[in-house]
Amino acid sequence: MSRSIHQTLKSVFEGKSQREIDEMFEHGAPELLAWLEKHAIKQAVRDRRQLERLARELGEPLPAQLDSSGS
Repeated sequence: MSRSIHQTLKSVFEGKSQREIDEMFEHGAPELLAWLEKHAIKQAVRDRRQLERLARELGEPLPAQLDSSGS
């Protein structure tokens, strides 16, 4: 089953004052935590794709730590 996190930056922060946003960080608001998790996942995927692209361009295999395909 795929993983779906539906928080967007706009849905989490739109219309909130700086004070309200600061409070969200202090108290660990669930929607904020979900957005932060989603952001981390997306960044990791982007980084991996960039490394794969670079490895292809250089004609080198991915390091074993990054090669999860088993090849």
